[in-house]
Amino acid sequence: MRLAAVLFGATCAVATVQLASAADLSSRVAPLPVMPVVYNWTGFYVGGNGGYGWANVDSTVYAINGPLANGSNAGVFEASDSSHRNGGFGGGQIGYNFQPFPHFLFGVEGDFDWASLTGDTSGCSLTGCSSSSHKTDWFSTLRVRMGYVVDDWLFYGTGGIAWTHGSTTRTITQVNSTNPNVVSSLLGASASSSGQNTGWTLGGGVEYGFWRNWSVNVEYRYMQINPSRDFFFPIPSANRHVSAVEDINTVRAALNYHFN
Repeated sequence: MRLAAVLFGATCAVATVQLASAADLSSRVAPLPVMPVVYNWTGFYVGGNGGYGWANVDSTVYAINGPLANGSNAGVFEASDSSHRNGGFGGGQIGYNFQPFPHFLFGVEGDFDWASLTGDTSGCSLTGCSSSSHKTDWFSTLRVRMGYVVDDWLFYGTGGIAWTHGSTTRTITQVNSTNPNVVSSLLGASASSSGQNTGWTLGGGVEYGFWRNWSVNVEYRYMQINPSRDFFFPIPSANRHVSAVEDINTVRAALNYHFN
């Protein structure tokens, strides 16, 4: 009986020590690590943008009806000039991103922006002088995007097709003619031409996913457009054809909402 009591007491003591050790070990177990939330770039998105653009335009002027006052033939080169345009723009964009690997992204984006890129120029030739007023009133692009992803950041390049719409008004400011009827008919006369043009664009930017489905980006793009315009005046000998190369630069900021 006394031996049984001793064995029972020893067993209880050992159990107590083991329970205390287990409780102490459980208090020392490190909590599970909290996995960081990774921004999800895959999916459709839509947003708005705004920015500033500037352009350099090199133009070549040809006569399209003759004979000219100096006796040259119709369609011959008459003059060349350069002009500059600048102004703001704003619009929207829609696109889709696909992230097949942790650090690489592919996508497509289309945008449309109302613009007010304006500029004036003047020049003279053997037949007289004229001034021109130019305006690009909208542009649109359809582009692919390829980028490198680092957590919430996306660094990307982009390129594709560009369309613009612009208008030009030419005003005759000097007429080199001895015929008073020609001078009175052309001096101060204006002709306007407008149209849509197609070209290409390249650029790049950086985008940051700052909160759930929202991101913001800053982007630079270069566009090259080759417009052609015809200008018709009261006297056919003053009619002109203008071919140009427009080098357009834009910097914009955009806000996007992602449906993912």
